[in-house]
Amino acid sequence: MVIFISPLKENTAKRSYISVPHLGGHITFAYPEKYSTNYDDLQRRILNDTLDSLVPPTASETVSLLCETSNEYRDSLDRNMSLRPDYGRIMNILLKSLGFLTFTGNLFISKDDKELSNGVFIQDLPKIDDKGIYMDRNTLEKAFDSESFNEDGVLWSRNRDSRFVPFGYEFGISDPSKLVSNSYIIALLRGKEQAEKLRRISEALGVITTINIPSGELLNRHAVGGVYLEYWDITWGENSKLRLCFNDNLLIGGYALGKLNSSSHEKENIKQSI
Repeated sequence: MVIFISPLKENTAKRSYISVPHLGGHITFAYPEKYSTNYDDLQRRILNDTLDSLVPPTASETVSLLCETSNEYRDSLDRNMSLRPDYGRIMNILLKSLGFLTFTGNLFISKDDKELSNGVFIQDLPKIDDKGIYMDRNTLEKAFDSESFNEDGVLWSRNRDSRFVPFGYEFGISDPSKLVSNSYIIALLRGKEQAEKLRRISEALGVITTINIPSGELLNRHAVGGVYLEYWDITWGENSKLRLCFNDNLLIGGYALGKLNSSSHEKENIKQSI
């Protein structure tokens, strides 16, 4: 049985910042977190922040934040010390199954006569409005030109912002040790380094990871999902298991920490796509 818990009481903490390692550098998140019951509204709250220039976090960036948080969490348990308030709040959201929404889109395509079919297109920061995520297949295909490359079972665009993964990767429950070799996870998180972070999150929290199966009704839709990271408590008979899972349902509330904008150009591009 999955138990859904109401959102936490509004966080009234003053603005602070969390800097975490990410893809060879560092990124900074603004705390406290944002919350909304609507995916589009959550993006709007981040972009319209009045204190900082913020952009929504991708799946890869969110995993970097959660990896750092889970490391601090395990360290605090090992040392029998209190977890600092911002990390404690993030862990509380995870442990109460409330979830972190991320802004990476997936477009699952069935087999047809086009070269890129029978797989999933993945795009960071796709267009989002109150009806969902919009990912245009023809536009995505154009991102894969003569400078695209294959690596780890993934077709990458030159700048890695767009990825295509053929079906054949493992769906469903995955042992943490298998995450680093799963081509979908590698593509979703922009590389093996980030897949390794997801493995560490799973092991630090004692969870398994599930990868959603794209069922028939989801194939060929313009948008079947951002990625929803959350911590579930599921009881099967006498065994209680926790899992970190990805959900393609956009009509559900969740949390996100806005990322400090690395350039005004990035934020302007997102606003123009809304």
